[in-house]
Amino acid sequence: MASFDSDCFFSSSLVLCQISETFHFIYFVLFQEKLKMHDSKLFNRFLVP
Repeated sequence: MASFDSDCFFSSSLVLCQISETFHFIYFVLFQEKLKMHDSKLFNRFLVP
């Protein structure tokens, strides 16, 4: 995600940027784990509109 990196580049505080990046990574990992627990039919419903 280039836009997310640009947000960090223009961020006034590098510390806040790193914290937000860490939370973004944690949220992504938890979201992936939550998708793994769902069955394939429910997963495909989200992928295919």
